[in-house]
Amino acid sequence: LYTDNLTQINIIIGLLTLNMGLQLLWCHVYFGTRNLIGGVVCIILTLIAAIALVYYVGRVVPVAGIALLVYIIWLGFATYFNIETVRLNPG
Repeated sequence: LYTDNLTQINIIIGLLTLNMGLQLLWCHVYFGTRNLIGGVVCIILTLIAAIALVYYVGRVVPVAGIALLVYIIWLGFATYFNIETVRLNPG
């Protein structure tokens, strides 16, 4: 990313780090502890963080923001599948 604004760079790096951390947390919660509801919470937080990432990256490099929309779509599907897993496996 090219920008002279260090604040924007720091926000983007922070959001990338947050997204990666939330993805790792989701893997541990969903697969490691098999906590389906916790997995839904983690993936919704990941989706929110990813939307913020796309917004900030898109302000600096619009083409990169558009390219990251695929990530949002994927997280939308994954969120739906997580919610359906909880719905289909009550208790």
